[in-house]
Amino acid sequence: EPRLNSRVKSFENEENSIRIKLQDEKINLRTGLLIAADGYQSSIREMARIPTMQWNYDQFGIVA
Repeated sequence: EPRLNSRVKSFENEENSIRIKLQDEKINLRTGLLIAADGYQSSIREMARIPTMQWNYDQFGIVA
């Protein structure tokens, strides 16, 4: 079931799933896969403590 305009408060790895707590809802979601598609400064990535590396190529681009 899609949830629009929801923010992840926290998540925990369990044996065969991931339990997700949303900020504005009192329910927990369970899933086998959590995809962090929340942009460049991903709050999900930060919560998972996944490191990033950055390089500056002095270039600009437009994605449409």
